[in-house]
Amino acid sequence: MKVFVTDSVARLSQNGHRSYGRVIGKQADDHERVDYEFVVDGTTYRGSGRGGRGNSSFDELSVGTTIIVTYDPIDPKVSFMGNPRNDLQRTEAVIRMVSVVGPGFPILTILLLYFVIVRVRASSA
Repeated sequence: MKVFVTDSVARLSQNGHRSYGRVIGKQADDHERVDYEFVVDGTTYRGSGRGGRGNSSFDELSVGTTIIVTYDPIDPKVSFMGNPRNDLQRTEAVIRMVSVVGPGFPILTILLLYFVIVRVRASSA
């Protein structure tokens, strides 16, 4: 899972236009990459992405399947397979979790070491 979101994904989540494309290839050995194409104003664009994010999962997709594509209306070469908001929501959830739980890890580690040392000393005495 990506923790950081690219500027283009953030921009597409706010200003992207939704269209439909089709799957033109799948690469299971390349992180389950899905290659797709879509048409804007008569021009065909291609991109690659992942299953889910508003589309079917990788295993459920096949060549020719219609998919959701979000693209930059100013530069349609910049596109995202599915809904980029799904990536942003997942990333925000990870960041919130890390910011809440993360600072507690050093404290828990110190406490755990303290109790291990106390127990070892008590069993040695």
